[in-house]
Amino acid sequence: GGIWGMMRHGTDRSGRVRVVLAYVIKGEGRLSVMIREGATEGEIPLAPRGTKGFGFDFIFQPGESDKTFSELLDIDPYLKDQCSMRGQAVLSLLLGKGIEYRLEAIVPAHILDVLIF
Repeated sequence: GGIWGMMRHGTDRSGRVRVVLAYVIKGEGRLSVMIREGATEGEIPLAPRGTKGFGFDFIFQPGESDKTFSELLDIDPYLKDQCSMRGQAVLSLLLGKGIEYRLEAIVPAHILDVLIF
């Protein structure tokens, strides 16, 4: 079932996984949100591979690797981080690079406490 089941007989096995990361900063009466995006191009292999991970780690092979995300985790978790969409989004946030959306709003303190938990 799932994605792999739908792709099992397909000829175009290419894919892209994307993530959006939001970093919220709570200040005095102010709420700032920085949003970063990460994406990884790759393909769906003919069969699930690997023993670690979750979700589509077993069925997604990033384009720069001959291993699935799960197989990269089997070897060394840092290998997956280097090519994963989450790793790209976090690195972009830490280095201040990539596409940045900055939203700022003045929010009453009692609402801030509800929004940030």
